[in-house]
Amino acid sequence: MRATYLTAVKAGITRLRDKGGASEDALFDLLNGYVTAARTIRMRQAARIQLDLPPGTIGLTSFKGAFVVYADQVMPAGPGYSVVVLRHPSNGAATLKEIHYSLPYLGFLYVVAEFSDGSTYHYWLEEGKPWAPNTTYLPGALVSPTTPNGLAYSLVGTGGGHATWEAYAARTVGNVVVPSANNGFKYTVSSVSGANARSGDTEPQWPATAGGTVNEDVPLENPLGNAGSGTAGGSVPQWTAAKQAAKGDLIRPVNLPSPTATAPINGDFTAGNTGWDLEGGAHIVSGKLELPGRISDGAAVNQARFVVADGGSLTANCLIEQGPAKAGATRGWAEVRWYDKDDVMISYTQGNIISSDAAISTAVSPKPSGAAYARAVIALWSVGDHDHVTGADNLTVSGAVNGLPAGLVYRAVQDVVAHTGATEPAWPNILGKRVVDGGVTWEAMAITRVTWTASPLYVSGSSEPAWPTNVGGTVVDGSVTWQAVSRRVEDPNCPNSKVVLIGASKVFAGNGDTVPYSATVAPKDWSSANDAGFLPTGLQNYGANPVAAMGLYRGNLTVFNAEAFQLWQIDEDPASMQLLDALPVGSTQHRAIAAVGNDLLFLASQGVRSVGIAASSTNFQAGDVGMPVDPLIQTWLAQPTVIPRGLYFPAAGQYWLMFAKDGQTEVFVYTMTQIGQVGAWSRYVFPFEVHTWAIQGDALYLRSANRIYRMVDGAIGDELSPGVFTPFQGVIQWPWLDFGPAGVTKMLYGFEVVGRGKVGIQVGFDQTNGGAFTPAYKVDPDTLTGGPVPMSMAAPTFAVRLVYDGTEAWQWNAFGLYVQDLRPMT
Repeated sequence: MRATYLTAVKAGITRLRDKGGASEDALFDLLNGYVTAARTIRMRQAARIQLDLPPGTIGLTSFKGAFVVYADQVMPAGPGYSVVVLRHPSNGAATLKEIHYSLPYLGFLYVVAEFSDGSTYHYWLEEGKPWAPNTTYLPGALVSPTTPNGLAYSLVGTGGGHATWEAYAARTVGNVVVPSANNGFKYTVSSVSGANARSGDTEPQWPATAGGTVNEDVPLENPLGNAGSGTAGGSVPQWTAAKQAAKGDLIRPVNLPSPTATAPINGDFTAGNTGWDLEGGAHIVSGKLELPGRISDGAAVNQARFVVADGGSLTANCLIEQGPAKAGATRGWAEVRWYDKDDVMISYTQGNIISSDAAISTAVSPKPSGAAYARAVIALWSVGDHDHVTGADNLTVSGAVNGLPAGLVYRAVQDVVAHTGATEPAWPNILGKRVVDGGVTWEAMAITRVTWTASPLYVSGSSEPAWPTNVGGTVVDGSVTWQAVSRRVEDPNCPNSKVVLIGASKVFAGNGDTVPYSATVAPKDWSSANDAGFLPTGLQNYGANPVAAMGLYRGNLTVFNAEAFQLWQIDEDPASMQLLDALPVGSTQHRAIAAVGNDLLFLASQGVRSVGIAASSTNFQAGDVGMPVDPLIQTWLAQPTVIPRGLYFPAAGQYWLMFAKDGQTEVFVYTMTQIGQVGAWSRYVFPFEVHTWAIQGDALYLRSANRIYRMVDGAIGDELSPGVFTPFQGVIQWPWLDFGPAGVTKMLYGFEVVGRGKVGIQVGFDQTNGGAFTPAYKVDPDTLTGGPVPMSMAAPTFAVRLVYDGTEAWQWNAFGLYVQDLRPMT
């Protein structure tokens, strides 16, 4: 007699060979248990009621630590869950039928919903903060009621009836405008620098905070046309000592500069050289300007700087006396010279030439472009061959501005932030001229300043409004109008298809023989050029059939149709997308796909397959993860009304493939407990139909009808009603095993079992009749200490079946048989 032990299970359920050399490491059946990392078998998790949902909801999503379900009518949320309302855009009678996709994207759920009329629509469920009283809201704001009702409400911005800002418009204190691009604020003119204030040609950068201010500093078109005191008004800050100033800052003086000149300095020469700059041989003698005959030329340039309004002219007059020289031997004239702000002469105008006797010369000079000021000049000339003196006197001017430029201010032009000096500088009275003030360099300019002050356009009322429950309905709340929104993706290029996947910061949607995708991080935009687009799957190998399923395989998009799958490299940049491969292994079951580790499991027509293995084998018959249970799954696939649903349960390392029918759900569970090794299949049966699921933290939740169950490890029985637990049977059955030489009849004398939980032992003794098993013999879970349990029978092969009634936690570790060969083999 010898002992034969079954001590490890590696493959789980395997229907590839159930007799005639079947493996001791595999099982014929494993019901409501799974293979552990230690190659033992443990009871499955039990279902516990988590919460009950109101009738009329469908779907289940875990989002931000709570559950989200969906309805087509407004209903209140409950403890632990919220209800999102999804409405058909045009058929008010259509009800929600199924949620095909719901996963977070950019902080909000992207949902694909099918309605009772067969139509499908996409929604991106942007969430607003709960409504608050007396609160400022900005355009595009989204809120939810303080008691959620499943809808969101968007601010409808109209500008509050205020005029939109316009360029060049005249401004006075109290004017109110809104920006051309509504930012949720209105702007009131709180001060102007003086009369004739206006806006410029460029809209300001509006501050978006209550009480924020912005200035429009607009150069005066002709600040000298209405010269006066020169002050720019109180909206421009006044100079102070040690004041910090950055480039572009404005200041107005405490002590204004003297007005610009309107008459020459010492124009009659009675004060000698005072006020004159002499050139050439000219000199001043006895109250007049003279040029000796022996000297060819000379001039006297008055030091007064005359400012002329744009479009104006400066006129200079002087008396020229030829003296005793013959006519033409001497000459004289008045002259006007123009200078820019850097004191560079840019042009001059010569008056009429006096060449005989005594007469008046007059120079009339229009102000040229770029001129800052003018100077008046008396010019004398002689042939230089005589001693007769030429004289001049009485320079006068007209046309100069009397006063300071309107809107005179000073702008900092230095490149770095600096501070003003201890004493106020002598301010220049000519536009464009500069003065150094401590570390600041100021430049004179003429502007009008309009100061705008921001205040919010949209402020909620003191009490919450009565929210409309129809999409498109509006309600007035303080100065805000709220509108109920569907949050549907309304871009006409969105295909609104059922097969959807998020990858590379885009949303992809199968649509016939193409896969359109949204713009990057813009799920509502399916039209932007060079960002949104489509993958031309129909133009590639195996692309004749419509897209039926999609998944992600190692960051690449796997697109399935009935005959094959294509592997696409996807990227945020459409130019980087390309087809990597196409293989003739297809799938039409988009609900059964699940990413598992670095692989992708999918349901093909023959059973569960993996992209990793299928890509290397290119056919259904090559060894793959699902082949051990193909016969079982094919039985379900023959029932087209039953929809297969797949999931990956990371905390347990399990892929689940669920089939729900007639009040129960059979789940084929592929447990992967050791990296790089083949997993083990088992079956779970739940006494309720599972149609959706969610993972929250490390826990798996199943939804059946209006109830959510939590899967709990180590718990006894499924909780089908509150506080009532229904045990579920566990079965471990090995295939027909030889337990020694094949074809030799063995005598079984007894057995031993090691584990936890009472178990019924059955031994099959006729492999030609699958039902030929002994009656269940119930034993304690560990028989080693008491010796073998007697059981006598003879057969060439045995099939061991262990049955646990589920009233206590159970685990299988080992099973031993004591057998003896009845005839020797030679």
